[in-house]
Amino acid sequence: MALEWQHSTEKLVKNCVLTIPHPSKVTSWADNMSIWPSITTSKIFSYFIDSMAVDGNAINNLKSSEAFRYLHSDKVGCVLLHDMGSLIYLKADVQPSQSVNNSSHNAWVLVTKTRDVETAGCTCIAGPGRSCSHSAAVLWKVENAVRQGKTGLACTDVQNCWNAGTKSNTGQQKIRDVSFRRHSRNNLYQPALQASSSSIVSTPSRKVKVHETLEEWKNYCPSTPIAALFTAPGSGLMQLTFNTSLPAQSAETSKAPLPLHHGDHNTQLECEKCRAFYTTYIDMTTTQFMYIEQHTKEQSREQLWHDMRRVRITASTAKNVPVQATTAPDKFLSEHLHPTFQGNAATRQGAEGEEHARQYLQDQGHDIDVKGLVVCPSEPWLAASPDGVMNRDTLLEIKCSVLVKNQSLTEALAAKSSEIKRMPTGEFHLSFNGPKGYYMQVQLGMHCTGLRQALLVIWSNTECLQLNVLYDQTFGGTYLKATLLLFHPHVAKSCR
Repeated sequence: MALEWQHSTEKLVKNCVLTIPHPSKVTSWADNMSIWPSITTSKIFSYFIDSMAVDGNAINNLKSSEAFRYLHSDKVGCVLLHDMGSLIYLKADVQPSQSVNNSSHNAWVLVTKTRDVETAGCTCIAGPGRSCSHSAAVLWKVENAVRQGKTGLACTDVQNCWNAGTKSNTGQQKIRDVSFRRHSRNNLYQPALQASSSSIVSTPSRKVKVHETLEEWKNYCPSTPIAALFTAPGSGLMQLTFNTSLPAQSAETSKAPLPLHHGDHNTQLECEKCRAFYTTYIDMTTTQFMYIEQHTKEQSREQLWHDMRRVRITASTAKNVPVQATTAPDKFLSEHLHPTFQGNAATRQGAEGEEHARQYLQDQGHDIDVKGLVVCPSEPWLAASPDGVMNRDTLLEIKCSVLVKNQSLTEALAAKSSEIKRMPTGEFHLSFNGPKGYYMQVQLGMHCTGLRQALLVIWSNTECLQLNVLYDQTFGGTYLKATLLLFHPHVAKSCR
């Protein structure tokens, strides 16, 4: 039906025969629910799904079938009617779904006395398509009123209130007053109650409790609604409140502000600002480290995992650490503290491959314990997120190769850029200084977990390569710690 009507700013013409004024030119509108047409769900679907669009194809606007959400969100204003005999205009102001501060859209529909929807329009950007969700929302309001029996009756104050809509801006509300219900088409609409100014009762002011001593404050904290914040791992609030290992400060010392800027210095944490950061966010207790590991098993899906990694050098990022004194750390720090990479098809494929590889090893009879972020107990500024611990004594690290079409895993490993080299004896060897840093990642993973052997699995959909890697005391225990320790003060200074 929509294709039969030609729209202009002045009028609507059907099949070059019937001409009616455009709704924007109509001046007489009635606010009378008693004469609303009996619109049904089938009539709405018939127009917005099956009718012919301006391009000659079916409108097929499935989104319009959910436009009833505008109604239940109080975004549909008062529906007005203009009766032209066999045809009826219905119009209403409909608030945008997202930009709540923008002006409302003027949506309208043209229906017949027999309840068929002829055409529609709106002032929104999709309005010329004659099938936007705002015009559908007008029909859903009429349909809801019909189901509630509010049409065909003498106009009452109750009907006027129901059709009034709302023009109030979205504001702050208490959680208990917010409805998170997901509505369906069968739900009956009831407008939100508007509290009058006389019914508003001011909240009595609360007396502020002043704690005279730190001990009194400590005893009070567990009884507060935010008690959990004081036990959150890495929380500065918890450290300042309960960390008795911090030296007591005199009133004069505590009032002295820390300097905003300071230059480079050694790694002995002589800088007061860096020492405070290290004590608060890095050097935690064994219990806190266990909590972090247990609550980050989903790894990148856990916010705690991201937060704890930002203030540490991790096994997967250690390769990128600029350990040369002449290399500025700014670029690495910027990406490490504020990462912009959010994943791609290769990382998603890798995550799926890790699950398949773990399942394959379990089917072979191996016991695999999935791990979260493991913080090194002796150097808490180091951490690793291994893919698991196999048989309780072997670090598991899985790498999923992204192969080009018709390429085998063996062919991929033969490339010059491959981390895995094939020796003349036919055995495979993990390069000490490969471009992707697999060797460093595995060694740092063993160093953080305290394990002394690892299984590196190179996985593809059709092939699998397993490499046994032993802990290198010279590399993991001496070289790695020494070089990365040079860089750690930069992290501390940037995180403050």
